Amino acid sequence: MSNLNLPDLPVELIHRILDFLSSSFILGSFRSICSRLRTTVDTYDRFELDFGSLQNSDVQLFSRFVQLANVISLKFSTGYHGKSQCSQLFFSYFDTRQFTRLRSISFSKIRAAEIRRFFEQISSTNLVSLTMDVYDRDSDDVLAIICPVITRSMIRKLYINNLDYINPTVSWPIQSTLEQLTIQDCTLVNIVLFFAIHSN
Repeated sequence: MSNLNLPDLPVELIHRILDFLSSSFILGSFRSICSRLRTTVDTYDRFELDFGSLQNSDVQLFSRFVQLANVISLKFSTGYHGKSQCSQLFFSYFDTRQFTRLRSISFSKIRAAEIRRFFEQISSTNLVSLTMDVYDRDSDDVLAIICPVITRSMIRKLYINNLDYINPTVSWPIQSTLEQLTIQDCTLVNIVLFFAIHSN
């Protein structure tokens, strides 16, 4: 039996390998190995972008070589004391209307205003997972953002952090596909109030 080289593997198998590699490595190194792998990467449709770890050069590379319809996951993050450049970088390089197959979005220590801007410009109808760990602890803003997204999407997993106060005037969607809800750093009083308000 002859030995197979990586470029000789079926495209589907190479795509499965790419599932375990970072986007920056796929574009910066893997894609440059040979023309066969370059073509294979160009047809890969399960990219996951983490803007908390991407360098400016990575974002430029990604915007040049990847069709945004091939992105299924986005992550935005920043530190408690560092000013977030994630959203500025994102909106300056990408046409948000082209992210048509997003399945998962995660926000970590991002201000509610930035998250709101994101959902105003991007389609969330295919989302199945949403993580909201906001920088500013204004729960009214968080719930006001989350509820419309849940209503128009297929979200099954929702993680919320920094939920300090529950405003009874913010109503939970009557119909949703939600199967798993995680609320972190929330007082028992707020949890009881949350379910009392949204259980009807």
